[in-house]
Amino acid sequence: MKKKVKVWTGSNKKKTVTFWAPVKKHKSQNRIMESTGVYLMANFPFFMLNKFGISDEVKNRTKNVSDTTPGVVFTLLSIRMPWGYEIEQWVHNLYRLQNVKFWTGSGRTEWFLNLSPVVGISALIICRFLNIEMSLSDLLKFFFTPFIWLDGVFWLLFFSALKYIFIFGSIFFVLFLLAHLK
Repeated sequence: MKKKVKVWTGSNKKKTVTFWAPVKKHKSQNRIMESTGVYLMANFPFFMLNKFGISDEVKNRTKNVSDTTPGVVFTLLSIRMPWGYEIEQWVHNLYRLQNVKFWTGSGRTEWFLNLSPVVGISALIICRFLNIEMSLSDLLKFFFTPFIWLDGVFWLLFFSALKYIFIFGSIFFVLFLLAHLK
């Protein structure tokens, strides 16, 4: 997005300068660490779809989406996180091939098929590594589950864990510096 700004020049005159500025798409991007709620919603009777998105007020967002989208929408999991907008965009880009657009409703472009390749392949690798025998039908349950998008849950929990690892790591780093700087 182009932005025009008036700046002072050395001769007491204002000069208009045009430059490219990043476009802020969500109000959380104006906050320190951009904290906002990241959520995973489900829809009945569209049990094969989940919505991955962000909102400062997840309860109000759920009602808004449920009122404007076909079916009944409910929140499965919601976690407040720093850099929520970036996390949401990363997940949307990673799963863009699974993206399904509703024909109407608020947030109609943020719905995804409940196919979970990350969790499914991880389960397959863990079973092989630990010599656990599972039938093909049991393994397929990790790739597709109605109502719950396991990859969506995985990424919410993964980024939430990263938040706490960062916090504890920062605390221990400061304690280390205090102990060793004399």
